[in-house]
Amino acid sequence: MKVIEFTGTPKSGKSALVKRLIDYLGEEKVSPVYEGYRMCPFKDKKGAHFEQQIWVIFSIVNKILEFKNSGTESKPEFLILDRGLWDQIVFINLLKEKGLITARQYRELSLFLKPFLSLTDLIFSFETDPQISQQRQKEEGKKPRFTLKDLTLMNKIAKDLLPPSTIHLDGSKTKEELLREIVKEVGL
Repeated sequence: MKVIEFTGTPKSGKSALVKRLIDYLGEEKVSPVYEGYRMCPFKDKKGAHFEQQIWVIFSIVNKILEFKNSGTESKPEFLILDRGLWDQIVFINLLKEKGLITARQYRELSLFLKPFLSLTDLIFSFETDPQISQQRQKEEGKKPRFTLKDLTLMNKIAKDLLPPSTIHLDGSKTKEELLREIVKEVGL
């Protein structure tokens, strides 16, 4: 039983690859946990960045602990996190850099997260050029959530903070190429 995290810039292929991995391995082998922010009941509340991060982090930790501590009967082999705890480390750094959370809030979130980071067995970091990320959002008819500067900073923070064991993937590759790389790295 492994916990695998997909982290990276928006529109780098994370969610699409979670779905492809489920199709490839079958639902009985993979249990997905999709981006917690999407489920946050107050995600649209202005200025609630600290509270949103607490909710998202608790949600992810809860899912991992349920997976790790439930019985082995009919349990999937893999829990796939579409933006997990390591992604939260990167994101709270971005929030701090942009002044959207205080240095104290950043420290509190970081200290809370630290003991749980070891629960993730394998990390795939999807790296996409910021302009490609924004273009993909526009193609979907969405207004980009992050500026080019934000996306560049996210890539830099990820490179600086993710552990050396992280497997870095080029998010501009096709989904099929990325799926093959993931399957190979997982040893399937």
